Amino acid sequence: MALKDGADALAFALYREILASLLMLALVYYRGRVVNVERRDAIRVFFLGFCSFINVVGTILALQYISAVRYSVMQPIIPVIATLISVGIRLEHLTPIKSVGILCAVGGAILVETWHSGDSDDDDSSNVVLGTVLVCIQVTGMASLIVFQKPLLNRYDPTVLTFVYYSIGSVITVVMAICWTTRFTSSDFYFNGHLTPWIALAYATTFATFYAYNAYSWAGKRVSPAVTTVYNTVQPVGTSVLSFLFMGTVVTLPEILGGLLVMIGLVITVYGRQKELDDESAGRLVSTAAEYTEVSQDNGSEPWLLARHESDARLIQADTHSTRTPLLEE
Repeated sequence: MALKDGADALAFALYREILASLLMLALVYYRGRVVNVERRDAIRVFFLGFCSFINVVGTILALQYISAVRYSVMQPIIPVIATLISVGIRLEHLTPIKSVGILCAVGGAILVETWHSGDSDDDDSSNVVLGTVLVCIQVTGMASLIVFQKPLLNRYDPTVLTFVYYSIGSVITVVMAICWTTRFTSSDFYFNGHLTPWIALAYATTFATFYAYNAYSWAGKRVSPAVTTVYNTVQPVGTSVLSFLFMGTVVTLPEILGGLLVMIGLVITVYGRQKELDDESAGRLVSTAAEYTEVSQDNGSEPWLLARHESDARLIQADTHSTRTPLLEE
């Protein structure tokens, strides 16, 4: 809507990235964190910044050529791409249960979004292919960002990592704007005096960027990329619910069925992840028990060694029980 109401796409992206970076910096200092990235991680963090740039700028440029309907229908494939990348680099294992859950949630989200949005004539028929290609690049960039930030989140605070890589993406956007400065007019930077783009900018900066990116990092530190991204499928369902509550839009049967599919898919995915944790803990327990048996059968074993194996077994049992509640809460 903002782009249709006089906002220049690149100027909008520039404002959004700079303002969101400042908010992220404020959060870092509010929490008392130190911004420090090790040299060995510099290339990885830069890649995350590039993915962030692709996601933000790709979205805004794509919306110049295709409708919001076509764009939103393609967003639920992010969990599929993230899962394929994650499995491809052996960051996680794809179990049948998780596969069913992800596909169920993605299918439900597409059903809700397609039926809720209906037909649209906002596509630029001459550039619809270009817009679709840009969206494909954008969803791949977002999926890559969530997957490849996972190892770094084990070493860095989520707010610090988010600020650093997003700021890198903002710098890339600034450089792009400087190189393309001839395309701007003076009115582009105040959106031709229209109010709607400024309201959209405030929302995009605060909720769709500042909150969303920090939430992704917080969740990515605790769960796998597949589980993190599968919650994207809730977005179309939430849109339908809010439209019903505040705009009086009629919720159709396909939307209800799609919402149920999304909820079922999320439950299956979380259950699949929990089962993975239980299996891993059980495997470690069996391994420790086997070592304990082997040591106990050795007549020359020292008492302290037996006590250590007993302690390891108790710790693994405690870990097995402690992994249940936090995952469900997350």
